[in-house]
Amino acid sequence: MEIKEFISETLVQTQEGVQDAIARRASGKSPAGVINPVSGLDMDGAGEMHVQKVDFDVAATVTEKSGGGAKAGIKAFSIELAGEPSKGAEQSTASRVEFAIPFIPPVQLIKPIRESVS
Repeated sequence: MEIKEFISETLVQTQEGVQDAIARRASGKSPAGVINPVSGLDMDGAGEMHVQKVDFDVAATVTEKSGGGAKAGIKAFSIELAGEPSKGAEQSTASRVEFAIPFIPPVQLIKPIRESVS
């Protein structure tokens, strides 16, 4: 899997997973628990204060093959199996890449608790 596909799928599936959890909890019969709550007083939804980070620590491999076709690109760590024998030498280099992507996950708007007037 190319690194760009891995990053893209991780971020998209994270967003979709949180949204799915919010929808499942909201449609449930039990009122217990709220997923990623945001008070109605918090700017009527998600904002800068709700930014979180997705941390990535990716092992990337670059493979160079001599005697056959060369493969270009950087891939997330994976094992490739092929059915045909290969001629030539192969050299792999592994590197780790660490980075974080800020994002705002889906939120569930809740009503603020109002202080009772005595």
